Amino acid sequence: MTRSRVIVHCLPGFLGQTQDLEFLQALLPIRRGIPIEWSPTIADPSPGEGWAEWSSRWLKENPPAANPADGAILEVLLGYSLGGRAAAHLALAAPERFCGLMAISAHPGLPSVEERALRIKADEAWAKRFETEDWNSVLASWNAQAVFGSAEIPERLVARLIQGSPELRARGAKQLRQFTLGRQEDLAPRLLRAKVRQAWITGERDSKFTEIACRLEGSSAIRRMTVPNAGHRWPWELPEAEAAAVIGNALDFLLEQDPS
Repeated sequence: MTRSRVIVHCLPGFLGQTQDLEFLQALLPIRRGIPIEWSPTIADPSPGEGWAEWSSRWLKENPPAANPADGAILEVLLGYSLGGRAAAHLALAAPERFCGLMAISAHPGLPSVEERALRIKADEAWAKRFETEDWNSVLASWNAQAVFGSAEIPERLVARLIQGSPELRARGAKQLRQFTLGRQEDLAPRLLRAKVRQAWITGERDSKFTEIACRLEGSSAIRRMTVPNAGHRWPWELPEAEAAAVIGNALDFLLEQDPS
């Protein structure tokens, strides 16, 4: 199949902004002779929406581009953390549309009912804090979680988090309540069966998510990638060129074979 263009739909994580992944456009405008379009979008649920409803709405609001006469437009999903979970839901909702999924520091889902119930309670508590607490205080507490390995918020993300606008607080609270892992099914079994090629990428120092990604071993369509000397936020911890190189290699894997 001749490819005229690849569109990568980029979904940032919790409290993320569309500009978080803009550096990829400048550093990866073309890959192996194929033009790459990096299209950012935010997983922002409408009131009452869960993953299924949001995925359905996203697919309607972002219809596939018509293939030109000189080749096919291939679509890939890329998401970080919460955005990675959003990307996984979209890939499973429309596997015939997307030829690849890049999940960065993402969780496929909690396997037990007990774990999910505890997570709902924990995320509700966080949502209330983000709605009412001093912004700098709650942001510091959020960043102190073990998953971040006591690392400072990467400098490239700090500026857009200095002030907690009412809109950012409200979106964060919605994401915590409606997109909590507690209300997400365990996607691992479906991901292992999916024909969509996948790259699950974690930082070496992010032992929790690297271990979680091991649940996705056993499918030839899935490649696990570990980034040396990096943590949960590795795309922003590394220099931009190094982070783009990792993502470029993952993209090569996703595009090795055209979808049948």
